[in-house]
Amino acid sequence: MGGGGISHTFGMVSLGCPKNAVDSELIMGAMVGAGFALRTDPGDCEAIIVNTCGFIEEAKSESIGAILDMAGHKAGGRCKALVVVGCLSQRYGESLLGEMPEVDLAFGVDATEGIPAAVRRLLEEREGGGPDGAMPEAGGAPSPCAGAASGHPEGLGRMDGERVLSTPPGWAWLRVSEGCDNKCSYCAIPSIRGPHVSRPMESVLREAASLAGKGVRELNLVAQDTTRYGLDIYGERMLPRLIRELSSIRGVEWLRLLYCYPDDVGDDLIKELRENGRLCKYIDIPLQHCSAKVLRAMNRRGDAGAYAALVRRLRAEVPGIVVRTTVMTGFPGEGEAEFAELRGFVKDLRFDRLGAFAYSREEGTPAHGLGGRVGKREAMRRKGLIEADQGAIYAEACEARLGLEYDVLIDGVSLDGISYTGRSYAEAPLADGRIAVVSARPLAIGGFAKVRLICREGLDIVGEAVFEPTQ
Repeated sequence: MGGGGISHTFGMVSLGCPKNAVDSELIMGAMVGAGFALRTDPGDCEAIIVNTCGFIEEAKSESIGAILDMAGHKAGGRCKALVVVGCLSQRYGESLLGEMPEVDLAFGVDATEGIPAAVRRLLEEREGGGPDGAMPEAGGAPSPCAGAASGHPEGLGRMDGERVLSTPPGWAWLRVSEGCDNKCSYCAIPSIRGPHVSRPMESVLREAASLAGKGVRELNLVAQDTTRYGLDIYGERMLPRLIRELSSIRGVEWLRLLYCYPDDVGDDLIKELRENGRLCKYIDIPLQHCSAKVLRAMNRRGDAGAYAALVRRLRAEVPGIVVRTTVMTGFPGEGEAEFAELRGFVKDLRFDRLGAFAYSREEGTPAHGLGGRVGKREAMRRKGLIEADQGAIYAEACEARLGLEYDVLIDGVSLDGISYTGRSYAEAPLADGRIAVVSARPLAIGGFAKVRLICREGLDIVGEAVFEPTQ
């Protein structure tokens, strides 16, 4: 047994973005490697680990709610240790323990390797009952909670650890770097995750080969800024080369690009999108806004003209490409004119996929003190308008796809058991809609099927599996 002693049980609650999901998988891998037994029912766990998101107010509220929900198992279940990790504890440090006595241990974003030993010590202390037979007080155990900007104290070697995958059999996230150097004025990520640090290419390739060997067919590349990959350790942006190297790994059928910064989508990357048969003709480019005034206040590079030119170039040079973006409403200084410009931009560019969110005022960010604030209700109203505009665009695009056939990666079976669920190259995991697949024959979960799209149901499309005629 990796850690010696008895086999304690633990559970994992993972919140936030795909980068957080990878951290959770690494933590689960470290815990299992140390001899802990993973359980899915929180009521059956001696330790519960909550990996939190602290990016915006809504995410913080969700994280706090999850912590309090899991704390209930300390009174009514087997749980003796409630552990909080990730962005919330990194951002708020030891104050988290003071304000939430339910929490026993708190760790920042880089502490993966130290978690199993600390949890084991706490559980064994509590099983022993202490010197006088009493249970130690909650929150009394030492907690290596960073609380300040991450300097990646363990380096990115922690990413070479074994992962317990939480995704369906056919796909996984592949994290290529940590941290961010862009310093957008609204964003707390640089203060939480630290500066941008790339993983060595051999490390990424080794993990990709391992995932492919486990049956993973689709690798979704994620980072805070994927297009910056390699600049810090190789002196140039190496994402196109990394894609070519990943494409040579046996078993990898699809690669997908997420979190690309617009002005780093250059000739070499567009060439890969056009010519590389393993790279999905799909790109996620969060733009956030189009107004020059708002973008300057956000400390983001580019403007509406540059963004529109990039989208049109991608569509001209990469036929069939799906372009996804996100936009923010209600940023300080976004008046009616700037919002009208954003709505017109969205309608004009007709993005294939778009997510909208309202600005969240975060302490410690440069935008926190900006004037020209937009009320939360108004920001949400604007968000709703953008979503309505995009909904109409998306519905028309879906109708245009009906009757076409696609290769679909089968993710699982629908809740009603009637159909399968899957995605074509045009749908990123979790972010986009899914394809409900009806089939006259059994389909392999984690495998591909040829599917003809037949109708639309909300954000999802229904298709039927197509089989070659039998002799």
